[in-house]
Amino acid sequence: GDETLDAQHRKLLGMFNEVHEAVEGGLGDAEVDRVLDELIAYAHEHFSDEEAFLERIEFPDLAAHRAEHAEFTARVLEMRGDVRRDGKMLEIFRMLAEWLRAHIMSSDFAYRDYREDRLDRKG
Repeated sequence: GDETLDAQHRKLLGMFNEVHEAVEGGLGDAEVDRVLDELIAYAHEHFSDEEAFLERIEFPDLAAHRAEHAEFTARVLEMRGDVRRDGKMLEIFRMLAEWLRAHIMSSDFAYRDYREDRLDRKG
């Protein structure tokens, strides 16, 4: 429901596709590392923006949302550490992609619903 955050979610999903293509395409370790570094940096930027937004709307589950972001970051860093292990990279990638999809569809929709409810009560 927030255009900036929605655009960032789309970009994050696109970056996941880039990581997948780098791994599946057999690109070298340096290229996969580069794409993962970009994903990590962008996720950090997005999480900061999203958490600031949640503070502004006084979202009651902000602490839990922050914890989910920290979990995602830890998993991406783990994935980066496992990037050179054959067979494991794709498994970790799938797990992270599912985590991100579930996070957006559940936790992020919760703050959308909260925000809309607050706006309805004010309006």
